[in-house]
Amino acid sequence: MPGADVRDLRSLLWSSIDNDTSRDLDQIEVAERLPSGEIKVLVAIADVDAYVPKNSPMDAYAATQTATIYAGVRNFSCCPRSFPPA
Repeated sequence: MPGADVRDLRSLLWSSIDNDTSRDLDQIEVAERLPSGEIKVLVAIADVDAYVPKNSPMDAYAATQTATIYAGVRNFSCCPRSFPPA
């Protein structure tokens, strides 16, 4: 689970380059203009390892799937449709 060094940045206006039907938003980004005029870009990457116990059925499944494949009209997700657990 997240440690003490994790900051809550949910108030920022995050975006994703994933399509509207994507179910695995594992990276998002936000940009802001600094007072100096420079632009700061933050990229957030999902830490799935923090929520999926080692050697669990989900961990074993993901070990064989390792990536989501985007094939134009259909996506082949690395996680089964039942993830995350209800």
